[in-house]
Amino acid sequence: MCGIAGIMSMNQLNANYIKLMTDRLKHRGPDDEGFLVLNFNNETVLPLVGDDSKVEGLHILSCNQKWNILLGHRRLSIIDLSNAGHQPMSDSSGKIWIVFNGEIYNYLELRSELKDLGYNFRTNTDTEVIINSYIEC
Repeated sequence: MCGIAGIMSMNQLNANYIKLMTDRLKHRGPDDEGFLVLNFNNETVLPLVGDDSKVEGLHILSCNQKWNILLGHRRLSIIDLSNAGHQPMSDSSGKIWIVFNGEIYNYLELRSELKDLGYNFRTNTDTEVIINSYIEC
């Protein structure tokens, strides 16, 4: 099982807080780590990476801004073992984001239905099926 963590605060917080939380969850997701920070004031959304991230990006410890929402993910790769399963994950537009811990058992059937409706997939993950299912609903 993966590990997820989140903080929401009316006060703006340093991104290091979510890093400390996910470091405690490393045993639940040793394969990858990722972060998403959001700011209420200017609606900024920024994905960040850490030392254990399998993708490139802005490192969480180099981010000096303050944030209202901080999400963190520690990944245990089970379904899609590639780096494409990195979370937080967004839809193709970057407007919808997800941090997910679990497994959708019928995701292959749902994926097939969504493909028939015209959805394209970048990964083989059940997480991307959730995102596109949400858009469809």
